[in-house]
Amino acid sequence: MLEKMKSFKKIDAHSHVGYFGSWSDVGITPEELVAQMDEYNVEKTVISTFPIAELARELDIPLMIHTGHPPFSLPWSVAQLADIYPDVTMVMIHMGHGNGMYVQPAIDMAKKYPNLYLETSGMPMHTKIKEAYETVGADRIMWGLDAPFHHPTVEMQRTIVSGLTDEQLEDVFYNNAKKLLKL
Repeated sequence: MLEKMKSFKKIDAHSHVGYFGSWSDVGITPEELVAQMDEYNVEKTVISTFPIAELARELDIPLMIHTGHPPFSLPWSVAQLADIYPDVTMVMIHMGHGNGMYVQPAIDMAKKYPNLYLETSGMPMHTKIKEAYETVGADRIMWGLDAPFHHPTVEMQRTIVSGLTDEQLEDVFYNNAKKLLKL
């Protein structure tokens, strides 16, 4: 399975660099992230920050928004922002995150707002990846790692076992992020 995980070219739509203390107590240096990318065939990684929607609009870049933790990062809160800024592409990082009651609303909000995309890191339900691919849009779901919080093999395996074909996996692992990020 590890070799299959490494065989797909990947663009990581969401990771972090630095040390994160407190509850997580994890960290990764830029050099460690690059080494991890090399080991797991990750071509490019988006280092996430939270620029304001106006700046994202001005720069014509997607707004990456962490989802899944109350009170401000719940899917319906992100949908309100998507409604206010329909010309700004927004990516719901974690597509609702670890709580199943937020995963379905993330999919539902993305179906309702065409400027909402989904990223898979930290979302535990492999079947929801295929559901989102088929109902939200084949080009609006992308894989992410969320380094250093998650291990590459866990994030890759969840996507591989989601029920998507190899061609669809290439979209999620690579093509969709490449298109969205204009790479």
